[in-house]
Amino acid sequence: MGRSRSHSHCHSSVFGLCFLFLLLSDCFCLSSSSGAQESDRIIELPGQPRNVGFAQYSGYVTVNQQAGRALFYWLVESPVSRGPASRPLVLWLNGGPGCSSVAYGAAEEIGPFRIRPYGKTLYSNPYAWNNLANILFLESPAGVGFSYTNTTSDLYTAGDNRTAEDAYIFLVNWFERFPQYKHRDFYITGESYAGHYVPQLSQIVYERNKGIKNPAINFKGFMVGNAVTDDYHDYIGTFEYWWTHGLISDSTYKALRVACDSGSSQHPSIDCMKALTIAEAEQGNIDPYSIFTRPCNSTGSLKQNLRGHYPWMSRAYDPCTESGDTDAVVPLTASRYSIDALKLPTLTNWYPWYDNGKVGGWSQIYKGLTFVTVTGAGHEVPLHRPRQAFILFRSFLANKPMPS
Repeated sequence: MGRSRSHSHCHSSVFGLCFLFLLLSDCFCLSSSSGAQESDRIIELPGQPRNVGFAQYSGYVTVNQQAGRALFYWLVESPVSRGPASRPLVLWLNGGPGCSSVAYGAAEEIGPFRIRPYGKTLYSNPYAWNNLANILFLESPAGVGFSYTNTTSDLYTAGDNRTAEDAYIFLVNWFERFPQYKHRDFYITGESYAGHYVPQLSQIVYERNKGIKNPAINFKGFMVGNAVTDDYHDYIGTFEYWWTHGLISDSTYKALRVACDSGSSQHPSIDCMKALTIAEAEQGNIDPYSIFTRPCNSTGSLKQNLRGHYPWMSRAYDPCTESGDTDAVVPLTASRYSIDALKLPTLTNWYPWYDNGKVGGWSQIYKGLTFVTVTGAGHEVPLHRPRQAFILFRSFLANKPMPS
């Protein structure tokens, strides 16, 4: 995971996800853009454990009145026993682009609840991040999850710049609805294509806070897991990961390096597409998001029907940069190449970090940025290694190195 601080200081079952969508739509109270936060309060979710001890809110915030764009949020505060008023606010963004922060981040990664296999009740997540901070899940951009637009063309013209601008407008308006969070320490986090969303939104917040002594959005830093950054380094790092992990042949690795290294992931050349097709065949029936996890029975149909944003993806790109070291879609080698390109001075060289005497991963601290890997984790680090992800998040909030 790459993380940075400002100077101012898609794997669960379809049934399970559908159940969550229905559950949320039945229970979340929706408010107008000028409504009071109390109208957004969630009394209880169907099937949730009793006496959870924390408050929840959800609703819509309009970000463009003329187009009718509104973004959906779900706020999960820290338990009363942990003093939510003294804890920071953390925004979570899944990526895709097009993946739901509710369906992924909240439902199977860092949220307070998990869905039982039969889909009727929820159980508590012992490593939920709201134990450390107040977590704000945002469905972004409009058209993702419950977020919507009344202007159809918005769905075809959305891009990173407008996504960041809409998210900033959301924050400004949301803080007006929840003024108790103004001036609170605030962080932006996410994963996968949020490697674009998180830094771009962070830059807007940072730039617009300049010259303000006590900004309402008290931005302190950001963190991204298995982050998509730029095509060049993502290509180089991904192909190297496939080859060094025995997923492709020598000849295919050489072909990929020649045909794809200088191309665009969205508009690859014919030769690049041919090499990628051969690579996919050589990899076989694996889960590329977690190469040592047993793939589901429908992996073949997923490969055919849900090809995502990048041509090498075997299924729809998860919202899914921490770096889980078993992710073959946005692998740690891609992150390392991207970080190396920044030419940041190293403050603490590569070292193992530990959890109960066992290596939990490795880390390197640069000036202004810390890189952390999580051993055995796939693309969605908190899904595969929830305890280690929790330790990472705790260290990030405390602005401390990983435990060694």
